Amino acid sequence: MNNEIKDTVKYNKELFIELTIFQFYKKWWMRWLTMGGIFCFFFIVAYLFGYNPLQFHQFPYFALFYVLGVLAFPFFIKRMARHRIKDSVLFQQEIQMGFTASGISIAYPNFEKSISWSQLNKIVEHRKAWLFYGTAQSFFYFPKELLSKEQSSQLKEWITSSSKLA
Repeated sequence: MNNEIKDTVKYNKELFIELTIFQFYKKWWMRWLTMGGIFCFFFIVAYLFGYNPLQFHQFPYFALFYVLGVLAFPFFIKRMARHRIKDSVLFQQEIQMGFTASGISIAYPNFEKSISWSQLNKIVEHRKAWLFYGTAQSFFYFPKELLSKEQSSQLKEWITSSSKLA
């Protein structure tokens, strides 16, 4: 097996947006918010068809705004991600990423940083990429398509061995 996995990454806009939406919907509060929106949707439909279990005398506007908020939230996330890509110089540059048993090295044209596995907040395997969280909210990713099967298994081994050490 290799002692190091190294490749150059140019951030893919669509993949970053997909991973940002994945990050938000993976959180438990977002799941409950969505379930509440679905509940409010059915509540509004029941009200419109004459079934009014809570005996509202006026239209339940709170439920309507809740549903609209839940439906609009993914669009706001996409817009936020697009602005982040557009405004950030880092997303326009190529990034040299390397993985070893001790951690990750990231190199931009004028910046270089090494991060040990224990310094990462968490690591998530998505179907298209590995997400490495420096904090609970910010992540950088490495597309899985750049890894061979051998490299992918080596990376998984390094990640699991580092989680046993921590």
